Amino acid sequence: MRLPKVVKVLLLSQARSPSDVKLIMGDFNAKVGQMVDNCERGNIGKFGIGERNDRDQQLVDFCIENEFAICNTIFENHPRRLFTWTSPDGNTKNQIDYILVDKRWKTSVRTAKTLPSADCGSYHELLMSGIKLRLKMKKKVNRPVRYDLSWIPLNIPYRIEVKNRFSVLSETADEMTPDELAQESVTFFQNVLKNICLGKETTINLG
Repeated sequence: MRLPKVVKVLLLSQARSPSDVKLIMGDFNAKVGQMVDNCERGNIGKFGIGERNDRDQQLVDFCIENEFAICNTIFENHPRRLFTWTSPDGNTKNQIDYILVDKRWKTSVRTAKTLPSADCGSYHELLMSGIKLRLKMKKKVNRPVRYDLSWIPLNIPYRIEVKNRFSVLSETADEMTPDELAQESVTFFQNVLKNICLGKETTINLG
C-alpha cells in the first residue's frame, strides 16, 4: 500500500471547494476486510473480504482520519464481484483495489463492484462504481444598470421629465406610506434614466 502518494492526492483535493466530490481509486495492496469496530462505521462496510493485519490497518486509519468511505465494501455482491485480484496460478483471490469517496457523498454512490468478464490484460479486475449526483444551479446575480450622469445638469429634457413626474407623485404622496413613497421615487428616477440615457458607463445607486 503506497500510502504517501495517497496523502499527496488528498492534500491536493483539500485545496478545492468543499462541495467538490473527492474520489481516490487504485491498487492499495491492502485487505481491509469487514468493519470490526464502531469507530469504523461509515468508513468500512459489511462486505469486505480478507483478514486485516497491522499494515492493512493503515488504510483504515487513513479513511477514518480523513472521512473517506470504501465503496466496494459497502454493497453486497457475489464474491466474484468483490475480488479485485487473482494470482497468476488462479488459486488465490484478494480484495486489494478500492474506490474511496468522501463520506459526505457516500449516499450518492449507487453501486461498486468488479467486472470479471472485462479483459484488462492484468491480474487485477476492472472495478467500477455508479454515482448519482444532484447538482444545484448557480444563481444568476443581476448586475446594476449603468448610466452616464455627468451631463444630466445640462440635459433639459431630463430636468423637464423629472419635474413633471414629481408633480404627479406629489398629488398621490399623502395616500402612500413612507416605504411606498421611497420605492416609488426610486422607480420613477430609474424610468426617467432608462428613457433618456440608458447604456452609458456610470453606475447610479438610487436605493
